[in-house]
Amino acid sequence: MDEQSFEQLSKKERRARKKQQKQEAHAKRATQKKRRSALRWAIIVVVIAVIAWLINSAHSGGTSAAGPSAVTEKDWKKGQKSAPITLIEYGDFQCPACASYALLVQQLTQEYPNQLQVVYRHFPLTSIHQNAEPAARAAQAAGLQDKFWEMHDQLYEHQDDWSNLANPKDKFVEYAGLLGIDSRQFEKDFQNRAIRTAVRDQQLEAQRMNLAGTPSFLLNNALIAAPKGIQGFRTLINAELKKLGISPKEEIDGETQTNNEGHEQ
Repeated sequence: MDEQSFEQLSKKERRARKKQQKQEAHAKRATQKKRRSALRWAIIVVVIAVIAWLINSAHSGGTSAAGPSAVTEKDWKKGQKSAPITLIEYGDFQCPACASYALLVQQLTQEYPNQLQVVYRHFPLTSIHQNAEPAARAAQAAGLQDKFWEMHDQLYEHQDDWSNLANPKDKFVEYAGLLGIDSRQFEKDFQNRAIRTAVRDQQLEAQRMNLAGTPSFLLNNALIAAPKGIQGFRTLINAELKKLGISPKEEIDGETQTNNEGHEQ
């Protein structure tokens, strides 16, 4: 409406017209505000999605987490090969939580002698445990003389004696002697490139699987949260046996709690 036409209106009509114009202007501003708000939220959502993708890519190397490699003759195993349940542990010999869990795993092998096979794989957290990788090599070297599990137990049982040493090699050689291992051959194997590679390969596998820390457990290849005590393990194992149509053991009364409920990261 032009100015001349507006002047020809009555006062009442002009007031109504001004009111209408104000309402239209208000509605226009409200629409623009909603559009700006919607745009801001859209940008925020996109930014959050991009950040989440970048974090996930950085954590997983741009790919989904891999599963564990198949259990082979090269693995350190305890229990029946034909057992229906396999518990794989990725551990660090310098990790206090792993030392606590070692006692629980040992108890499980006694309680499920025909139903459970335990596999130990190395995941030395070298960024925080300077002696974890040498300890893994010590266990590997002992394994070449059929004493892996004996050295495994020795390292965890006496963890405080070697964890903070500048060079734990002499202590490991001492353990080898106590276990009836040929010390000279042990020292050679301890420095062996093949043993270093074997430890490194398992460490890299754990990293590809995006394992959060140690100990990490897989029950029949499914990652599980580390149970807080022996009863938690029993419950998971019995449930898995039921899935397989196998009558589980009767659960034993009582529960042994670990001294350290957390993981090393």
